[in-house]
Amino acid sequence: MRIPARMVPPFSAILSRNGRQAKLVPTDETLVNGSISWFVPVLPGSRRRLRVLCPCGCRGVSDLFVLSPGEDHPTDEHAIVWRWDGNVEKPTLFPSVWMDRACGWHGFLRGGVWESA
Repeated sequence: MRIPARMVPPFSAILSRNGRQAKLVPTDETLVNGSISWFVPVLPGSRRRLRVLCPCGCRGVSDLFVLSPGEDHPTDEHAIVWRWDGNVEKPTLFPSVWMDRACGWHGFLRGGVWESA
């Protein structure tokens, strides 16, 4: 499966519960699968993040904390972060993305395209 990562303005998400499972879902129903949006930190010590609408269609949302090219890994050794190639419009992230809080989809964002693993 290859899905273009569509760049959209920042979007909000709410917590949705289905039985015992909870996940973030977008408040805007018009967003397409694989949509991405940049959130730039405004507070000192905050990290840049990429908000992702799962490419598989489950409507799950995840926030990925990204490191800019040349940026050091945070001092918190348990911090989960992705390396970013610096391309805002068609980003590439490393390592792969696992939507563990949504549906379990696993894949890559390469050159602005989502690819299943």
